[in-house]
Amino acid sequence: MWKRMIVMLTVTLAIVAGLGFVKFKQVQSAIAQGAAFVPPPEAVTTIVASQEQWPSTLTAIGTVAAVRGVTVSADLPYAQRRWCAAEGIDQVVTLSDHKDMNFSDAFGVHVIDMRITQRALFVLDRDDVVQYAEYVPVMGNEVTFDAALTKARELV
Repeated sequence: MWKRMIVMLTVTLAIVAGLGFVKFKQVQSAIAQGAAFVPPPEAVTTIVASQEQWPSTLTAIGTVAAVRGVTVSADLPYAQRRWCAAEGIDQVVTLSDHKDMNFSDAFGVHVIDMRITQRALFVLDRDDVVQYAEYVPVMGNEVTFDAALTKARELV
């Protein structure tokens, strides 16, 4: 009886030791892979930026109201700041939709396959109702700023 007990314990101990050795090798391999891991390069969409000349003054009769422009993209805030600094842009409010893409989903500009925001232009009135919308179907094309300015002038 004792002999059977000792054989059973020896076999059980050998199986547990074998499984432990296999697991040890798996963990050792995973640690080696983690140490050799090189993070992928930062994904930044590129597009040719062109500077638009906005009129510094507008002729008006009556009241002049300010119009505010805001840029929303799926880029991270630091990428937006880096882009603005590289392009010499300092008078634009930039907002990031990277975290949850709520703006892109709400305005229909979320390119889901690429997780980016489609280029578009919206003009909202004082009640935040969209009065003008232009969606750019081709990634590298620009929006028509003249049409948006015309609509903005009508609303002011």
